[in-house]
Amino acid sequence: MVSFATVGCLFTLLIPAVVGYNGDPYSGIVLYAEKTGIRSGVLSADHRCQSYPVQFPTHEIANAGRGGCSLWTEEDCQGSLYVVPSHYAIQPPNGVTFKSVICSK
Repeated sequence: MVSFATVGCLFTLLIPAVVGYNGDPYSGIVLYAEKTGIRSGVLSADHRCQSYPVQFPTHEIANAGRGGCSLWTEEDCQGSLYVVPSHYAIQPPNGVTFKSVICSK
């Protein structure tokens, strides 16, 4: 039989490993659709450049993390740059299509 202390110790050791692998779930960009309650997963939580989901009906772009996030108009985090500061939300600019995103630590 496994003791409660052993389970607690294993849990404490595994949480940092999971967060390190998946990125900080409270860092990164989250997209919200207008008045539907639909939201995307956290983008760039691992602080790497990743593709922006162009098919998502974005009404608001929110940065819940501690670091700034950059939205780019080209793939591989290139092109024109739009910055979303930490704990800030913006509406997508008219006529601009984002193709990639990266967030700092």
